[in-house]
Amino acid sequence: MDGVESPSVIFDNGIYKMWYSGYNSENGSEIGYATSNNGIDWTWVPGDTYDGSVLGFDDVTNFDYYALLDPHVIKDAPSTKCIIPGRRINLPNRLCRVQ
Repeated sequence: MDGVESPSVIFDNGIYKMWYSGYNSENGSEIGYATSNNGIDWTWVPGDTYDGSVLGFDDVTNFDYYALLDPHVIKDAPSTKCIIPGRRINLPNRLCRVQ
């Protein structure tokens, strides 16, 4: 990853949980995840995609082909929901997923 941006953080059961847009110049943006006990020092939690993101974009037939951006996470007891805009090249951003 070349960088991260647009974090969304919740405090849940004594742990800070952060979802963020992770990007690189070759593959666009995907969603990463990290946790912290103090909100300062973060530990990356690798996902099961090819590059370790927790949510990657889909193939060219889907609307999030180019990027997943700006996660918005809410705690809706007992679950956690994440609303994520997706983007295709030359098309406007659209809300795409609730996980």
